Amino acid sequence: WNPDESTLVRSRDGVISRLDGSTLTYSVPIVASVDAVGRYSVADDAATQTLPAFRFVQEEGEWRIAELGNGILISQQAFPSAFSQHTLYYWDAAFRNLVPDLRWFPSRSEVATRIVRAVLEPPTSWLGQGATVSAIPAGTQLALAPVSVEAGIAQIDLTSEVLSLTDLERQRLRLQLAASLRAVSGVVGVQLTVDQNAVAIPEWTAGAPDVVPQVDPRVLLRTEEGFGFATGADVEPLGTLSPAIIALGATAVTVASSTRTLAAALTAEGVWAVRAGDAPPVLLDDRPGLVAPSIDGYQFVWSATAASTGSIRATELDGTVHEVEAALPDDARVVSIAVSRDDARVLLLLDGPGGPRLVYAAVIRDEASGVPVRLGELRD
Repeated sequence: WNPDESTLVRSRDGVISRLDGSTLTYSVPIVASVDAVGRYSVADDAATQTLPAFRFVQEEGEWRIAELGNGILISQQAFPSAFSQHTLYYWDAAFRNLVPDLRWFPSRSEVATRIVRAVLEPPTSWLGQGATVSAIPAGTQLALAPVSVEAGIAQIDLTSEVLSLTDLERQRLRLQLAASLRAVSGVVGVQLTVDQNAVAIPEWTAGAPDVVPQVDPRVLLRTEEGFGFATGADVEPLGTLSPAIIALGATAVTVASSTRTLAAALTAEGVWAVRAGDAPPVLLDDRPGLVAPSIDGYQFVWSATAASTGSIRATELDGTVHEVEAALPDDARVVSIAVSRDDARVLLLLDGPGGPRLVYAAVIRDEASGVPVRLGELRD
């Protein structure tokens, strides 16, 4: 019996049925499941699952379980205290940013070991459609388990595949593992070994991404006389961006958080690119019915019309338009669009006959240019 193979979360007690004198089955309503590497999946509303048969034998006048299916079953009420969520990290396709992948693991188990084993596996399917990659070579396994923590350093002994990596590839691998373990209590770093011999990995000198990119938490707002960050009773302007945005009469604005030198503004005429300095604003999308735009780290301005689906564009600052393929529902309209700071995901608020629907999807880009090509499957 392998209890770690999977976890089923039940909404209430199930029904026991007798197959014969020594075999029982158990049918139970399931609300979610967690697989062996912590991927959480919500079940269908009316999902009822019959577990593999329980076979019993009688020994010395007492009944014993002789055979049962792998995995465990837990109530919906007990799940939050028995499991804790952890964020694993993979790389975007261009190795520019780390992309989070949320998982769930038993709180009292060897969490560090479970996390490392999970990171060695591919990302969740919706992220693994071309939006993310792993720095870990295919076939790499945890050679020595459990993962020990000594003086705050997680000791991770891997198989020999990592020895063929370049220094940069080893840096990426270590950062991916360290980021995934950063929330584990007592872990402040990682040491990689092969056959318990330390793997030489140089420190980053430049170019290492932030695990969690920092953004200014203040509210951006527009008043009759100013535009910028709310600071108490005042508005802190954003250099030459602020007067340009005010002059446009923008009704919605997104500022590139990494530089604060580029903004996308929505006006009655359409979506504009506004750059700091003397360059005039450029009208990028003049379609009617546009929603508030978004900007990604590649400096593509994303725009979408609310009136029709399948109308998402990513436009370069020189005006080059790229249509982004997206399998949006035919009866839904786009209310808002936002690209994540890791440039690998997009969040869409849709509205339709069934009411509002918040969905997310992976951003699939051209590997050479970074141009957004399409969105992956929509997830609720």
